Amino acid sequence: MNSKQPLTRQEVKSLLEKAHELTWSVQGMGFFRYYVSDTLRLHVWDARFMEPLCSTLHTHPWDFVSYVYSGCILDLTYEDWRLDLRPGYGPTGEEYRRLRIQCGENARPVGNLEPCRLVAMPGKYWVQGQYYGHRKEIVHESVAKVGTVTLVERTFFEDRDHAFVYHRPNRQWVPARPRAATLPEKRMMQDMALDRWVD
Repeated sequence: MNSKQPLTRQEVKSLLEKAHELTWSVQGMGFFRYYVSDTLRLHVWDARFMEPLCSTLHTHPWDFVSYVYSGCILDLTYEDWRLDLRPGYGPTGEEYRRLRIQCGENARPVGNLEPCRLVAMPGKYWVQGQYYGHRKEIVHESVAKVGTVTLVERTFFEDRDHAFVYHRPNRQWVPARPRAATLPEKRMMQDMALDRWVD
């Protein structure tokens, strides 16, 4: 895992200062995102923009390292056990359904629901100046303080389009498809991120 930040703090702040001029999208898991490059994605977190009832537990098609430039983020990971779910068999943990999906604007199921149990691991908080990362198959979700700024550096594999999401047996999958951010939304996000920025 590379500990060197891909961009300096001043470079990230400069992007935020002109955020209203850039092309941002709102991701349904509760953050704004801007593609600095194919491998680098800037996130500004705001749970108020989370799609109601969306499935927040997920994997990725790519490995990633996330650098925290401002604020703090709680990283929650889970072990996925697709084993016998009868009482007394397999590990303890909460029962979920696992679904393979196509990611992105055209998000849709591409596989069948599979029963599994997710075993929660101890969560970790990461703050300004720190970084963390996961392999693509790690089940996780993120809970960030409003206005937190992170930069995600991605490492791609042959399949860049498919991942897994998880939801409770009595729930349906609700996609978190990204959409274009409006100018008022970008200005609100910009003000929020810069107000919380500490030089």
